[in-house]
Amino acid sequence: MVGKNKIRMALIFLVCLPICLLLMVVWHELVGHGLTAILTGGRLTLVDLFGVQIWPEFGKPGFLGRIDWKGAAGYRDVIDVAGPLSTWCVSVLAVVLLWVKRWKGFMHAILVCLSLWWYDILTETLSIWGLPRGIWFHKGRFFLYSHGPVHYESAVRLGIPGSLFIIFSIGTSVCLLAGLVIRLIMDHKLRKQQD
Repeated sequence: MVGKNKIRMALIFLVCLPICLLLMVVWHELVGHGLTAILTGGRLTLVDLFGVQIWPEFGKPGFLGRIDWKGAAGYRDVIDVAGPLSTWCVSVLAVVLLWVKRWKGFMHAILVCLSLWWYDILTETLSIWGLPRGIWFHKGRFFLYSHGPVHYESAVRLGIPGSLFIIFSIGTSVCLLAGLVIRLIMDHKLRKQQD
């Protein structure tokens, strides 16, 4: 019985993880950048996700993740920084929820996957030193992609010291990962004691 539960949880996690990572890109673009642009007085003029344009015309070839807007004068840097900060906030909330209550099954898997969204702000920060943000498949081949430290540069233009942004991004990412790992170890030990 215990073996079946472990296999079931592993399968749930393996299905949830890629879906959550794809949703991270959607959240980053639409909620982080898009909603912030709208809230600061702009309107969306273009949304590309996963190589397909979804706004204003669905289905045209597009880019991995790109959003553009008109209006929102003077808020470009705020809108740029809002992308990775929105995914970071989801990660913080997921880790807190994992600590507040012992979740089971599907909800546990979802929260574990969402807690990994700190990956967005970490890879954005590491791109300062030329490291790629991820791997993408396009036109029959895999490639490393990085659009440079756009969000970092925007944070600096907003008056946030670059070193503080780096310490915040890397430090909180490590803390969120540690919080997740410690919670998973504690849950595992508790399950062993109950068996």
